[in-house]
Amino acid sequence: MNQSHQVIQTAQQLGREGIAYALVTVLKALPPASAKPGDKALVTQAGIIEGWIGGGCAQPAVIKTARRALVDGCSRIIRISPAEEGVERELDDVLEFGMTCHSGGTLELFVDPVLPQPTLTVIGDTPLSRALSVLAPRLGLPT
Repeated sequence: MNQSHQVIQTAQQLGREGIAYALVTVLKALPPASAKPGDKALVTQAGIIEGWIGGGCAQPAVIKTARRALVDGCSRIIRISPAEEGVERELDDVLEFGMTCHSGGTLELFVDPVLPQPTLTVIGDTPLSRALSVLAPRLGLPT
């Protein structure tokens, strides 16, 4: 099974379990980066990565950005390139991180949060609970 199929299977499993994750896709890679455009990975809030978006040099910035995206639900583009370690700035809607390794290379990645569908738990048998039970499916909320 290739890497893309594994990422898709893991995404489906996380979706069934109601676990939020960020889908990270390599947009651009300049040598000597080990990732290639189109490489993908899933990152959970716990920082678990499934897939490939580059080696250990890229992972801290990717995990940090994925966690932010999972909190606010906003997609981001990040660039990881040789610079002073720990540098983080935003330029033209791209969040830039300094490479933490000396190997060089530049990566641009798209970080897209995938959040579980909210559910509505209705407890009791009151006019309000009955009304919510009727309205929830109309709003696309499972009960």
